[in-house]
Amino acid sequence: MRVTKHAVFAEDISNLGYQERLRQLQLVRSGSSSFMVMCEPNPAKLPEREILGFNREEVFRGCALIEIEGDSWLELRERVAAKEVRA
Repeated sequence: MRVTKHAVFAEDISNLGYQERLRQLQLVRSGSSSFMVMCEPNPAKLPEREILGFNREEVFRGCALIEIEGDSWLELRERVAAKEVRA
């Protein structure tokens, strides 16, 4: 799953969401576990992003972080019950 799209933030690298994602990726590179929540987009708002909902029961475990054409992608592993990863 693509987890960065640097070109979108080329003119706004101080964007707080972008900076948070970069910090998250540094943690993953340092060996931290990662999990991804699958969201359901609002098709009426595409190409803008609006979330209608998300899977509350399961998350996906992240695996290898790889670079493709300057952006980061996180390989998906198995589905994990959300209750198993909640703090």
